[in-house]
Amino acid sequence: MIKKVFICTALAASLFGLSFDYESFEANFVQTVKNKSGKKIVYSGRLAAKKPSLALWEYTKPVKKSVFVNDESVIIYEPELSQAKYLKKRNSISLESILKKAKPEGKDEYSAKDGDTTYRFSVSSGMIEKLTYKDSLENDTEIIFSNRKKNIPIANKSFEFTPTPDIDIIK
Repeated sequence: MIKKVFICTALAASLFGLSFDYESFEANFVQTVKNKSGKKIVYSGRLAAKKPSLALWEYTKPVKKSVFVNDESVIIYEPELSQAKYLKKRNSISLESILKKAKPEGKDEYSAKDGDTTYRFSVSSGMIEKLTYKDSLENDTEIIFSNRKKNIPIANKSFEFTPTPDIDIIK
């Protein structure tokens, strides 16, 4: 599950900046992950991202969770568990490679292949609207962005996680 969240987070958070040259991006999102037997889980929340590589995914449903992304790490904070998992970014998707390979598939539709995975995304009003892909475990993932805003001021401090003494840190 952590790997799915990390892949999704890394891809979607960086895709906006590299492909459409935004300084910042903010949107609500609904993320649906469906496994090969048809079982699905739906997440929703808010994304804020800023060049060069900062992102904050604030999940509100089905549980509260915040995912902080920067150049070197991903921090997954789960307030209901009072814990934060610190992960090093490694073996991440080559976003630059994906975007360089992106090819139009129709009006406002694009696809790019990285290894065995094909990423498809659509844009409207010059901003990413939907991203879909099938991961290595054959889960289908779809992320739909709404209330999208680009190039709005977002303080770097918004992307910092400062744990309180009552939070268990897992490294």
